[in-house]
Amino acid sequence: MPEIRLDAEVGPGYVTLTALTPSSPSVISWSITRHAGGVDVVLFSGVQGSLTGEDVFTDTALPSCTDVVYEYVITRTDSLTEETTAGPVQYMPPEGCNPPTTGAVAGGSRELGCPERYTAAIHWRGGARPVPGIAALDRLTTCTWSRTLRDTSDAQIVVSKADLQGCCDALGLVEPWVHELTIYRDGDLVWQGPISKITERRGAVTIDAQDVAAWLDRLVNTWRIRYVDAQPDAAGRKRAPVTYIAWNILRLNMVESSLSTPPDYAGLMDCVVRRDPSQVVKFEKDGTHNKAIWTAYVGDIWRELAKRGLTWTAVGRSLLLRMSPTSSTRAVARLTLDDVLGDVELIKDGSAAATYAFATSQQDQDIEDGLTVGTGRTGTAYGRLDTLVKVQGQDTDAADLRQAARQALAGRYPAPIAISVPDGSQLSPRAPIRIEELVPGERIDVVTDTYCTPVAQGFALTDVEGSWSEGGEKIAITLVPLADIDEEVGQ
Repeated sequence: MPEIRLDAEVGPGYVTLTALTPSSPSVISWSITRHAGGVDVVLFSGVQGSLTGEDVFTDTALPSCTDVVYEYVITRTDSLTEETTAGPVQYMPPEGCNPPTTGAVAGGSRELGCPERYTAAIHWRGGARPVPGIAALDRLTTCTWSRTLRDTSDAQIVVSKADLQGCCDALGLVEPWVHELTIYRDGDLVWQGPISKITERRGAVTIDAQDVAAWLDRLVNTWRIRYVDAQPDAAGRKRAPVTYIAWNILRLNMVESSLSTPPDYAGLMDCVVRRDPSQVVKFEKDGTHNKAIWTAYVGDIWRELAKRGLTWTAVGRSLLLRMSPTSSTRAVARLTLDDVLGDVELIKDGSAAATYAFATSQQDQDIEDGLTVGTGRTGTAYGRLDTLVKVQGQDTDAADLRQAARQALAGRYPAPIAISVPDGSQLSPRAPIRIEELVPGERIDVVTDTYCTPVAQGFALTDVEGSWSEGGEKIAITLVPLADIDEEVGQ
């Protein structure tokens, strides 16, 4: 049998990867991993039936001025593993690879750093092809961007017409959803997503955009939601890790639906990165056993899957699916309050506290056939603080409900402490964390004894907000408790 092969071709701000896989139907799992600067990132992965034999992927978030190697690994039905690599390749930004003479931290430093400038570009939908005439917007008046967990983040740039340098006519042809906004921090891609609004005034143009998760709330499900059987059906539906279920629902609607022309019109599926947990769940919507279709946005279906522990976040063009971090998750950084310039809010939030969680399959109109499972603690100093989650599905059993109840309780006992960097404050450029590590869903440890409430614990990063103007860059974050579960009783 011919060997597998992976080719890498460097473009302006991206790398096109072509994977050649003989006898692709026999591949039961595969992955493409990027190795750069001592950091390994799984960019793309999939299961049986997701390869065609010649598949093209685009890495739009590669680091600049660094040797990058891509590793392609497959496992076939006979359990044999094959692997190959492509590279090293290196992307050189337009401004070159010389470190800035002032302000910035040298490449590879374990610090947030202080960028010299932000730039932007307009791409066609899919994020890989620059729009002629406005491929680069090098002089931004202001720029804001964000990353968030289980939601869609926003970005905005403002460009003075005096700085458009002859591309005003081309910018006038930009269309929401047809084109995408890409934002670079000293040449490195930090944000990308479809343009949602263009506002033109006498002296400036403002472009608003949303990250790639925005497509989930503009995509209506047209497939049965029934993931209950051990073996997959022709559409790949089976009980499985919640990340697989979310991925397959997206795949069926964005790729396999006859309404999606061309398939994967958003150029999203190749950029979905899954970190599948070991736990398998069942998922269905009431009535789907009789072939009814749940007519809802895919985003709303994913929010239902969040009750089973699913989290997602968009970083650059990648859409990362995984579970919430816990105390067993490796921290990406350890911070103190000295790593924040300005004030820091330490919030002990009683409204989010819970000592006991119930999960029920009872429906509002018919409670007779429903099942309810609870778990948590009794006799605590808080008294009784219950939380309730309603789970969809006629075949939902006690194990499914127990998992949902445990997820509802996660991080809520004792009363959770959150840390927020408010308006006017920011992470220090000397903070020991890189911008590419500020990914919602990662664990960050915080230690401080300078407040009345001492803190020495792990947190989950939920939000990142970045802004840039002539005054420089500001990065703010929000941290919430890890998704640890404290329980002693269940019913």
